[in-house]
Amino acid sequence: MRPRRGEVGISLDSFTSALDEGRLVDGEPVRVNLMATKVEASQNETRKVEQSVELKCPSLAADQEFQSLDWFRQDVIVATMKKDGSQEILDLSTSTRMVITDERHLKITDLEVGDSAQYRCRVIYLKQGSLNVEDIEMNHTLIVQDKPGPPGKPELSNVQPRAVTVSWAPSSEINNSPVTKYILTTSECQARTSKTVEVPVSNADTGGVLKYDVEGLFPYTCYNIIATAVNSVGSSQRSQPSVEFYTESEAEDNHTTTVQMLNDSPAKAPYNFKATPVNSTEILLEWEPPPDSAINGDLEGYIISYGTDRDDLESFTIDDPDQKEARIQGLIPYTLYMIKIKAKNSAGSGPEAARDVLTKEGKPSKPRITHVSDQQATSFVVHWEPPTQLNGQLIEYQLKWTLDSESTPRHISGYLVNNPQTAKIDKLTPYTSYKVQVAAVTNGGQGPFSEEYPVLTDVMAPSRPLNLNVTQRSSTSVHLHWESPTHVFRRVDFYLIKGWNNRGDSVLKRVDHGTQYILSGLTRNSHYFVKVCGITKSLFSHEQWKGDYSTLVNFTLGVPSGSDIVIWDRNYEPQQSRRDSGMHAGVIILIVLIVCLVFATAGLLIGYRFYTCRKCYQDTYRYFVVPSNGMPVQQPILPVEDISEEKQYPDISVVDFLPHVEHMHSDSDIGFSQEFDEINRSSQSDKYSYDNSNLAENKNKNRYINIVAYDHSRVTMKTELGRLRQTDYINANYVDGYTKPKAYIATQGPLPQTFSDFWRMVWEQNTNVIVMITNLMEKGRRKCDQYWPNDGQEMYGNMQVKLITTVPRAHYTVRIFSLRNMKRHSMKGSAERTVYHYHYTEWPDHGVPDYSLPVLSFVQKSAAQSGPENGPIVVHCSAGVGRTGTYILIDSMIAQIEDKQSINIPGFTQHIRRQRNFLVQTEDQYIFIHEVLKEYLLANGVTEVREDQIGEHLKKLEQPLESLILTSFTQSSMLERQYQLVTEYTPNEMDLSAALKPVNQEKNRVGSILPVNMKRVMLPARPGVDGSDYINATFLQGYKKSSEFIVTQHPTEDTMEDFWRMVWDKNSPVIVVLSSFDDLEYKEFWPPKGSSIEVDSGNFRLVMKDESSTEDLQEKGISILEFILDSIQYDYTLMTRIICLKSWPASCSELHAVFDPIILAHSYINSLECGPVVVMDRFGGVEAGTFCALWTLRDQMLSEKCCDFYEVCKLYHYKRPGIVGTQDDYLFLHRAMAALCLNLQEEHSSNGASPRHHHHYHFPSFHSGSSSRQNGTLPRSSPNNANPPPCNNSTPNNIVSGSHTLPRASTNTARRSTTSGGGAGAGDGSNSAVTTPTAPSAAVEETNI
Repeated sequence: MRPRRGEVGISLDSFTSALDEGRLVDGEPVRVNLMATKVEASQNETRKVEQSVELKCPSLAADQEFQSLDWFRQDVIVATMKKDGSQEILDLSTSTRMVITDERHLKITDLEVGDSAQYRCRVIYLKQGSLNVEDIEMNHTLIVQDKPGPPGKPELSNVQPRAVTVSWAPSSEINNSPVTKYILTTSECQARTSKTVEVPVSNADTGGVLKYDVEGLFPYTCYNIIATAVNSVGSSQRSQPSVEFYTESEAEDNHTTTVQMLNDSPAKAPYNFKATPVNSTEILLEWEPPPDSAINGDLEGYIISYGTDRDDLESFTIDDPDQKEARIQGLIPYTLYMIKIKAKNSAGSGPEAARDVLTKEGKPSKPRITHVSDQQATSFVVHWEPPTQLNGQLIEYQLKWTLDSESTPRHISGYLVNNPQTAKIDKLTPYTSYKVQVAAVTNGGQGPFSEEYPVLTDVMAPSRPLNLNVTQRSSTSVHLHWESPTHVFRRVDFYLIKGWNNRGDSVLKRVDHGTQYILSGLTRNSHYFVKVCGITKSLFSHEQWKGDYSTLVNFTLGVPSGSDIVIWDRNYEPQQSRRDSGMHAGVIILIVLIVCLVFATAGLLIGYRFYTCRKCYQDTYRYFVVPSNGMPVQQPILPVEDISEEKQYPDISVVDFLPHVEHMHSDSDIGFSQEFDEINRSSQSDKYSYDNSNLAENKNKNRYINIVAYDHSRVTMKTELGRLRQTDYINANYVDGYTKPKAYIATQGPLPQTFSDFWRMVWEQNTNVIVMITNLMEKGRRKCDQYWPNDGQEMYGNMQVKLITTVPRAHYTVRIFSLRNMKRHSMKGSAERTVYHYHYTEWPDHGVPDYSLPVLSFVQKSAAQSGPENGPIVVHCSAGVGRTGTYILIDSMIAQIEDKQSINIPGFTQHIRRQRNFLVQTEDQYIFIHEVLKEYLLANGVTEVREDQIGEHLKKLEQPLESLILTSFTQSSMLERQYQLVTEYTPNEMDLSAALKPVNQEKNRVGSILPVNMKRVMLPARPGVDGSDYINATFLQGYKKSSEFIVTQHPTEDTMEDFWRMVWDKNSPVIVVLSSFDDLEYKEFWPPKGSSIEVDSGNFRLVMKDESSTEDLQEKGISILEFILDSIQYDYTLMTRIICLKSWPASCSELHAVFDPIILAHSYINSLECGPVVVMDRFGGVEAGTFCALWTLRDQMLSEKCCDFYEVCKLYHYKRPGIVGTQDDYLFLHRAMAALCLNLQEEHSSNGASPRHHHHYHFPSFHSGSSSRQNGTLPRSSPNNANPPPCNNSTPNNIVSGSHTLPRASTNTARRSTTSGGGAGAGDGSNSAVTTPTAPSAAVEETNI
C-alpha cells in the first residue's frame, strides 16, 4: 500500500541508506512517502516491420530530481535506468534492438510483429525541498504491421470452356493490417503467359471462404491458379498452386466464326513441350500439336527459337506438320538456354510455348600452372589458375607429379574457389627434378592435363661424416681426417668442427674445402672432445642445413715424440713401434688403455647408480619397471653424452609466434628436432643428485627405476613422532610456475604402497586440485594404480577419502573428493577439505592428443579451479615427466602471454628440467605445446560464452574485433574471424584415403562430405572383402562423451545393409533422420510393419515393432518408429528408435522450438553406457552437424550456464570437413542458443522457480574479478585481453549427493546466495537442488567443473 498524503516518512534514498547501514529495527514500521501516480495521456504508434520507433517518456520539471525509470511491456519490466544513467535491458529477445536514449525514451529498431504491445514508462522523481517520492507514467500502444500470410490453396469448381469458379481460404495471419484485396494469377501450364485479376475482399467474402469467377480463358486449355493477399504493407507470399485443370471444349457452329478462324493464325501453342539435355552440346525437343480447334486451318509446321539471350534468339523452321521432335546440336556445355516453339499455318504463327533447359556438364579445359613456392627438400607448393572454360561445376582437381616416367596422382576436392588454387606436394626426394601437371574435373569428366611444369626440390642436410681420425701433430695441435658422408644432396658446402675440453674451452672451426684439418692452438695436457658435421646450403633460401655430427671422439694431448701419432682411429691397428719412439708410444697406449678402463668402470657405475642418460631422451617412454622380489634386474648400459652449456633462448613476441611455429614446422619439423635436441643435450640428469630415490627403503616407492626425484627440489613429507618406519620420501618434485615458485608438484602415478603417502602429501601441501593425465591401463600395461574409492569412502593411512560425485565430460572426467585427516578430528581447525580430481582420458600412450582445443580447455578449467589460498596443483601421468611437463608448460606459457605478451617455451623447459628430470619427454609433446599455444592465440584466449552474456555476444559477433591478443586480426568481425578459423582446415588425400579408395567411392553420395580416417566409423571387416569396413560415417563428440554421435548420409540401396550393421555393432539407441523421403534417391531404409529382414548374412534380424506418433508430434512434423534388432545366433536384442523430422529446422515456428526434437531424442538415452546417437541427413552434412552441435551446446548450457561454439564447431570440422556449413549456419547456432536462454528465462519468470540448470552446488569461484588464480601465474585477465575467463558458474546439475554435507574451501570472494527449491529442466527430467552448509568463515561463489 502507498502511504497516505501528509504522513511523516523518509525519502527513498534515505530508506535505502538506512537499510544498508543497518539502522532499521526489525518490526518497526517505516514509511516511504510515495505520492499518487500521475498519468499522462496515452499515445498510439503504428509502424511497419524493420522500421524503428521511439516511445517517449514524460519529461520532468526543473524542480523534479530524477531517481529512476522503468519501461514496461504488458506490465513486465523490460528496461530500467538508474539515477547515474546506467541502464539494463532485461528482455533478451530485444536486447540487441532496444536502448534507452539520453532523453529517457525507449528506442526499438528492426521492429517485428511480436513487438506489438502496450508499453508504459514510469519515472520516479524527488521534488526539491520535499521528502515525497513521486512518479509519473505515460502509456503507449505500439502496433507493428507486416505483410499478410499466404492465402489457402485455390480450389476449383464449375469449370467452363472460358471460365472457372475459384475458392480459397483467407490469409490466417493479417499481422495487424487487414487484407484489402487478393490477386489471382492464372497461368497456362505449358506456356510462360499468365494474367492476373484483383479481387477486393468485399466482392469475394462469402463468410470465411472466398470465391471468384475467373473469366476470359481459352477452351480445352490447361491452367493453374495461384492466390496472393495484399494489405497496406505489401503482398504476401504466393499460395500453393491449384491443381492443373483443362477448360471444357467449345463447339463452333456459327459459319461466320468458322470463316474468321480460318483466316487467323493458330490460337494455341504446342502442348506437352519438353526439352531434355542429351549431352553437354545437344538438347532433345518433344511436343504435341495444338488442338485441332485452335489451329485455325491447316497446320504447316513449327518455328523453334533458342539461345542464351532472350533478346537475341536463333530460329529455324520445321515444315513437316507431323514431326513431333527435334534436336538442337552444337551448344555450349553447362549453359542455360531458352527454347521456344510455336505452330504456324498459312495466316502466320501462333503463341509460344517456352522452356529453360541447362545443357549437361562437359569436360573442362586445361588449367595453367603459374609458379611453385616454398620449395623444401621433400615438398613444394604448386599454384595454378583454373580452366578458362569450366564447362560444368568444378568438383575436384587431379594433380600428378612425375619422376622417371613414374607418376603419382592425387585428388583435391573441396575449397576449390581460390584463384590461384594451391596444393602442397610432400614425401618427395631431396634435390630431384619433378614434372608437375594438373587437370580439372567436373561431373562431365576429367579435362586434359596442363603443360608439364618442371620443379626441383631443395637439398637436405648430409648424413654424418664417417671414421673421424685424430693424429697428434704437436703438444697444441692435432690433425683431423674424416670420410665424406654416405648421403649427400648436391654437395657438402663446408664442414663444421665442434670441440671442447675438460677446462671449459670450446673450439668451433669451419672447413671450406677437403675432409681434413689441422686443429691448432689447443691447450696442453687437456682432455678434448671433438666431432664434425657437414653443412649444405639451401638452393632457394639463406638456410644452411646442418647434418648429424660424427661419432664423438675424445683424446688427451701429451708431449709429442717428434713424429705424428694417431691417438684415435677406428680402423687403426698399432704396429710394432720403432725403437726410437717405442717407449713414448707404449706409454701413451698404456695411458689410453688406463683411461679407457677408468671410463668403462665409471660408465658401469653410472649406469647402475644413475639409471638415466641421453639415451632415455631418444628412446621415448623407455621406463624400467622396479622388479618384484626375486626378479633379476637387467641394468641398461647407456652411453653418457657430452655435457654442454645451456643455451639462452630469447622471448618470442606473440605477434611473431605464429610465423615462428610455421618456420619450425618446415622441412619435416626440422626446427623442432634441432631445438629439442639442444635442450636434451643441455638437460643432463646427472647434474643433480637424487640420493634419496636410491635409498633401499625408498626404491619400492619408485614406479620406474630411471625416473627419480632430485634431492634439491623433492617434496619432503612430514614425519610423525614414534613412526620409525615412516619416511619423508615420495617420488615428487616441486616445479615452478611462470612467476610463482613451487606452483606445481610433478609426481608419478601412485603405487599401492604409496597411496597413503600421496594423500598425505595432498593434505600437507594444502592442494585442492589433482590433475591426472593417464589411464590406469594403456595398451595392456599398468600405467597407474587406482588410488581413490569407486564409491563411498576408503582409508589410506590416516587419510579418509570420500567420493562425492563423478562428472563425465567428452575428453575428461572430474571427481570431487572429501579429504579428511583422521588424526586431526579433535584438533583446532578444519580437518576436512574438498579436492577436485581432473582426469584427462583422451591422451594416447606414446603420443599426443589428436586435437589441441580439448587440452587447452582442460588446462584452463583445471588450473583455474585452484585459488591463491590453495597449495600447489599436483600433476601426474604415469612417470610424472612427459605429459606432466606438457601440462605445466602450457599453463605457465598462457600466464606469460597474459603478462608480457611473449612466449619462451625452450627457456622454460630448461628451467623446469632442473627441478625434475625429463619433463616434456618427447619431441611430439614439445611440438604439441606449440600447437596448443597457437590455438590459444588464434582463439584470443577464452572462447566460451556465458548465459548472461549471450545477448551482448550476439551484438559483438558482427562488430570489429576488440581486445585481441593478436591485433593483426582486428579488421574483420568476430563472426568472420571465428568462422575462418573454424573452417580453415583442409584435409589432404591421406586424411581421406579410406573414403577415396576406388572400392569405397561409390558408397559416398557426394565427394565434398567425407569422413577423415581418424574419426571414421569402422565396421567389422568381412574376410576377403576389400572396403567392407567402410561406411560414410563419422564419430562426433558431445558434451559428455567423445563419441556421443555418429553423423552419416542417408543410406543408398547399396549401403543400407552397412548402415544397419553399424547400428548393431555400435548399439545405437536412437536414429535421427533429417532427410526428406522420396521414391527415387532417399527411400525408406527399413522393412514395413509386420515384416522383417535378415542383415549381415543372417547375423541378426530387423523387425519394426511399432509406429507411434502423437497428434502433437505430428503437428511438429515428428514421427517415431521402434525397431528390434534380434541376434539369430545369440541371446541378444537391441531396441532402437528412428525419429523422423520433416524440414528441420526450417519448419520450427519459433527459434527455440528447434530444441524440441533434441529433448525428445534425449529422453530415450537411458545412461552414458548407451551407444552413440546416429544423426543423418542427405549427405551427413550441415543439418546433421547443426543438430549435434545444438544438442552439445544445450547440454553444456544447462550444466555450466555457458557454451563454447568455437570449440564444438572447430572439432566437428576437423572430424568431418564441410559439416559446419556457411557463415550463416555458424551464426544460426548462436541465435538458436540465445533463443533457448530467453525461453528458459521466460519459463523461470512464469513458473516463479529457477530452471533446473540453476540448481547446483557452490564451489570456490575462479570467475570473480576479485578472485584471481595465482598458480605460479598472473591473474587470468589483463588490459590486453578483455575476454572473460572460462565459464565457471555452476557444477553440472547431474551431481547428486544425497544427504552428504560437502565442505567448502575458504576464498576471499563475496558470498552468493544458494539456489534452492525444485524445478523442471527443459525436458531432461529434474534433480532436487542440494543446499550445502558452509563453514562460518567461508565465503563462496559459484563455479563449474
